[in-house]
Amino acid sequence: MANPRTVLTSAPSPPGCCSSSSSSPPSLAAPSPSDGELLRSLHRLARDLSAGDAAAETPAPFLRAALASVTRRSKLLAAALDDLAVCAAAADLPRSASLCLREVLLVLQRFKALAADCAARSRMRLLLQSDEIEEEVRELQQDLATLLDLLPVAELGLAEDVLDLLALASRQCRRFAPPAGAERALKARVLSLIQGIEREIVPERERLEEILEEVGISDAATCSDEIESLEREIGDRASERWTDAMIALVGLLRYAKCVLFSATPRPSDSKTGPEVDEEGEPPAPPPDFRCPITLDIMREPVVVASGQTYDREPIARWFDSGRSTCPKTGQVLTNLELVPNKALKNLIAKWCRENGVAMESSEASKSEPAQAVSANKAALEAARMTASFLVKKLSISFSPDAAD
Repeated sequence: MANPRTVLTSAPSPPGCCSSSSSSPPSLAAPSPSDGELLRSLHRLARDLSAGDAAAETPAPFLRAALASVTRRSKLLAAALDDLAVCAAAADLPRSASLCLREVLLVLQRFKALAADCAARSRMRLLLQSDEIEEEVRELQQDLATLLDLLPVAELGLAEDVLDLLALASRQCRRFAPPAGAERALKARVLSLIQGIEREIVPERERLEEILEEVGISDAATCSDEIESLEREIGDRASERWTDAMIALVGLLRYAKCVLFSATPRPSDSKTGPEVDEEGEPPAPPPDFRCPITLDIMREPVVVASGQTYDREPIARWFDSGRSTCPKTGQVLTNLELVPNKALKNLIAKWCRENGVAMESSEASKSEPAQAVSANKAALEAARMTASFLVKKLSISFSPDAAD
């Protein structure tokens, strides 16, 4: 955004233009229909920002305080613009006021774009970039305060209570200071988890659960959504600076999904959920259609040397973690070859079509994040820990004691 001081000082309003009795005409903009549209756009945008809840829309609890401040400032501006629109309807805006309000519109548009961007990002990426986001919110509020201070309110004939609203909005913008302490501490704890995994330290269950709760991940559905969002952002190269950490977090969340949430199916397999039970939920997939590792419905079933069938991606991660055994039977495999099970894949595809279940394919765009995960030390260790946990779980479930 252009520096508001530079913009406005380049076209100053001559002093005393409203009270001078000289023959010089006041420095007012020529009648311009765009001024009316400007005020309507400003009023509409301020009301949208004040009516919407940017804090609730963001998936990250730790950013809600910063974004809630935007909503509060917008409410003050919307109230002030109600009166400004009435006053401006009777006369043209002074040129300096028009320039200033155009800059205010740009700031509000950037506020709206930032809130929408935060709502679309993964929670973990928001945490990693929380310092940058809060600094952007702070800078935008400082810009808004400067513009409100430069607005020539004396020339606009605004009521005293409207002047008070504008002054209050300016003061609140200047006082805004993001409470970064808690976010930085949470970010440090997440990065510490990654460093511990790189050193082959298995995260404590209670600590992992507490951190994910603070990030906003409290069940299998949100965990699966977060994994998918991170993988998409990694594939899109959304943040080069944090790519390594995001790859590591994919592995960590897969581990957490198994340990904390019992590796329940992804939301894509159960989105109809309890909300549509009464309307007839599609039947659960046959057990043979689910991967024994993730319990998700298989997209690309493959057979290993033991004769067991797994989904290609999880069994590939199992082998990449250094294992050469069959996860389900514990048998040492003579080779690690993966043979496509085309017959089963066709049966799964047929069942999905008949029951209205989305059948995702293993697209090439998803292979890049998977390859990156394999090359990432923390992600590799997280995959190994996931595999170890599942081996123990499977061995317990197949033990004679468990059968009794």
